[in-house]
Amino acid sequence: MSTLDLNSGKGKIEWKSDESGAEEASRLKKEESQHQHDLRVSWWTFVAYVAALFIVGIVGLLLIFIGGTPERERTGVVFLTAIISGAVGYLSGKKGK
Repeated sequence: MSTLDLNSGKGKIEWKSDESGAEEASRLKKEESQHQHDLRVSWWTFVAYVAALFIVGIVGLLLIFIGGTPERERTGVVFLTAIISGAVGYLSGKKGK
């Protein structure tokens, strides 16, 4: 059994579509609509993450400064440490995927 080397330069592969102009326009419109939807989802996901970080950060600061007990202050420090270490990891490019 022999293998087919597509990078040999000896042949050319083309993909021809029997798509009419109306079908192509419809497909392009659908792809643009999907792209816009993906952008909206990404934006609102970002907004939700930022809002959650601010809420947790404010709660952490309140626990530290108005907590009253050492356990609450420690919990506030843990919240803020998690936020700061996550931000540093994200900004330095060492986040896992």
